[in-house]
Amino acid sequence: MKRFFGAFFVIGLIVAGSVAFQACDSSSSTAPTGSILDEITGYQSWAVLDAVVGPDPFLAAAHGVNNGFVRVVYASQGPDANGTYPEGTIIVKELRDADGNVVGPLTIMLKRGSDFNPAGNGWEWAMTNDTRDSIALHGDNQAMALCANCHTQANAAGNGSDWVFKHPKEYTVDDMAAFLDFANWEKVAENFGPDPFLGQAHGVKDSLYRFVWMNYRVKAFDGKYPTGMIIVKELKDRNGNSVGPLTVMVKRGGNFNPDGNGWEWFMTSPTRDTIITRGDNSTAANGICAGCHSQANTGDNGVDWVFTRP
Repeated sequence: MKRFFGAFFVIGLIVAGSVAFQACDSSSSTAPTGSILDEITGYQSWAVLDAVVGPDPFLAAAHGVNNGFVRVVYASQGPDANGTYPEGTIIVKELRDADGNVVGPLTIMLKRGSDFNPAGNGWEWAMTNDTRDSIALHGDNQAMALCANCHTQANAAGNGSDWVFKHPKEYTVDDMAAFLDFANWEKVAENFGPDPFLGQAHGVKDSLYRFVWMNYRVKAFDGKYPTGMIIVKELKDRNGNSVGPLTVMVKRGGNFNPDGNGWEWFMTSPTRDTIITRGDNSTAANGICAGCHSQANTGDNGVDWVFTRP
């Protein structure tokens, strides 16, 4: 079962390290404009570039990556055709817990331009305190070396541009290994017998138990589940024996399946050793998966193609 803890310890290490770097050259951290908090007022009304949960190849233990927190990235404006963000752009990353509450500090990028931080293409890096009511740290590449050292990876081909990682991110599943340990995840539903939405799907006619598991039990954000979510449905008989195939939803995100909010649909063989179908709304099981789950998007049935479960 996934547990959501430890992010603030990690963030504390980041803050402590950043203070050490800032102490080496405090003059380089002077912002050329006013209050950063004033500049990010209303950031939650900006465009959402990403909402992601789970490990990230660049972040290591930063930003609550390993603790099941959803990382939501907002931007005041997007890049130009060359991938360069215009002067005045502000990007804010926040953490949300399993219930959707904002927790811990905000991390911020502000495109100052002009003569500010030429080594970082004009970006200023900043971090609030844990309660997000003051700025704990801010500055250029030297003053905020931990931030800059991580984001320099965004300048490599395919990772992003202009010190900003590629958004929206895409989470891909290579094989069944990504979801075969589902029994160690959080069980979010257990039902028996017919279901008004399933018809003859998922062994309903056999009156089997249906168990639903999530790799991270987090709520949908802004009407969508975050990239990196995996939902597995398994069937069991009255004796508790697993029977039949697994059906799986993976929030792949990126530019995959825009008609299905980025979901990829899977079904294994009855023996659970082969994926027999996978794909987008039209290709997975010839559209049967999406056709059924489209009912989750109406009324109080659910949200983001996922049915509401007790």
